[in-house]
Amino acid sequence: MRNISLFSQFFKIAFFTLGGGYAILPVMRNHFVIKTLLIEEEEFQEYLSLVQGMPGSLAVNCATFIGYRLKGPKGAVIAVLGSVMPSFMVISTISYFFAKIGENPVVMRFFMGIRPAVVALILYFAFTMARKMNWNLTKAVFLIIFFTLFLLFRINPIVLILIGVTFGLGYSWYVLREAKK
Repeated sequence: MRNISLFSQFFKIAFFTLGGGYAILPVMRNHFVIKTLLIEEEEFQEYLSLVQGMPGSLAVNCATFIGYRLKGPKGAVIAVLGSVMPSFMVISTISYFFAKIGENPVVMRFFMGIRPAVVALILYFAFTMARKMNWNLTKAVFLIIFFTLFLLFRINPIVLILIGVTFGLGYSWYVLREAKK
């Protein structure tokens, strides 16, 4: 894959996907895992696990991993540039005209209409990833616990991620220790 091709793929994905990180991830998955077969499904899921616990944009972090995987450090930079350039261009253009069109009813209805589509993309992605996961009782129990903590007690997702990492490391340590016996 050539550098310009890598840049243009990320540019197109970022330019034509509205809704931020969770909306762009299924499009990235579809392109790099299903359509072009450049990334394996398990590898993409590992990237998702990593980027969700990292600071910064999900889409940019995922682009970094994919770019690095495909073309090394230079590919990571190219992928990041391709994924942030559309947002930079659109935000620059919108900020220039926003004072004039921001209160326009047509523009407001446009953005209101995008919201359900973004939610649908996120839900589709969540269900697709859940189906691909190798489920067991431990993962199901953790899912229920974390979902309940988030809904009932409004615990910050970052705190839940850190708790999940801690429990995951502890569980892995336990499984490895038991396997050595």
